[in-house]
Amino acid sequence: MPDREQLSDSELPETLRGFLTREIRQASDGQLAFAATFGVIVATVALWWHPRGWLFFAVSGAACGAAALWGIADRHLAELDDSQHSAKRILRSCRFIFGAVGVIAGAGMILRLLSLALGTWIS
Repeated sequence: MPDREQLSDSELPETLRGFLTREIRQASDGQLAFAATFGVIVATVALWWHPRGWLFFAVSGAACGAAALWGIADRHLAELDDSQHSAKRILRSCRFIFGAVGVIAGAGMILRLLSLALGTWIS
């Protein structure tokens, strides 16, 4: 089986991961840069200012920023040739870290939404 970064969009499995990968890879550079900037700013402001519902804003901003940064790292990884092993290793590590942050933030967002929806109903 080829490396995951070598799979084309049509070869990706029909899973949530495949869907997100296709959508992020189809975004333009400007969209990824805007999403990364917006996500980081929203998460930073939510953590610094603590508005009402700050946890939801923090995790949703982190998820948006991490997904965009994953896409940027994935795009740069696909553009490198085979002779640049150290750069590929660094970009794979960045992509892994951004993916892990995105998954954790996404899980936090789902848990926060569930806690808002259920409230004190289950006690």
